[in-house]
Amino acid sequence: MNDLDTLVEELRRMTERHAVATILISSMAKPTSGTGGHLGQLGRGTVDIGHAVEIGYEAVIKRDAEGNPAKDPDGTLPVRWRCAGARSIAAEDLVLRFFGAHMTFEDASPVEEFREFGAGAFQAGGAA
Repeated sequence: MNDLDTLVEELRRMTERHAVATILISSMAKPTSGTGGHLGQLGRGTVDIGHAVEIGYEAVIKRDAEGNPAKDPDGTLPVRWRCAGARSIAAEDLVLRFFGAHMTFEDASPVEEFREFGAGAFQAGGAA
């Protein structure tokens, strides 16, 4: 497989044959305008990526004045995965934090307070 189109097509066949979800991460993204975008803009070198994916994201990383990724004080890198398109579900961005030392991501979405557990709910004599 010396051709990117062939590689993407083979991944697609394997995914369908085994009825599994496949996650494809590429560092060869096309530059996009950052507004709207579509699935066909996700991969450079092949149009098959845009035709094969069900949902596609591109990483949006804040940069400092020197152009380096802007890390949080704890050393993690905030990453917003902008949804470039979704075929069968509502398109929603993902907000994650990247831990470089462990090569892992963690959900960084704001956590909503449970309405039924207001302030003081777990204190002695608090609301039931």
